[in-house]
Amino acid sequence: MDKSKTFLTILAAPFRDSELSLLAVGMMGRMYALSDGGMTDYELCAACRLNMEDVYEVTGELSHAGYLSRQGSCFALRKEDEVDGKQAV
Repeated sequence: MDKSKTFLTILAAPFRDSELSLLAVGMMGRMYALSDGGMTDYELCAACRLNMEDVYEVTGELSHAGYLSRQGSCFALRKEDEVDGKQAV
């Protein structure tokens, strides 16, 4: 994802997924806007203004839905080609 451009191409599916909570959708939006490689749990706490328990709950929800993966100590959004059946906006 090239953040130097004004507009980003992002997956539409998470924002249309009625099974996701508003916290999960909001966290994904923040992650798209702020992160290229991933964010730690502390960075997510600061960016989303959530406590650590809420961050783990929401990242678990996104991981279970297939939109987020854990890479070492960071949480990273899955690439467009890794999410089956989802299309970009």
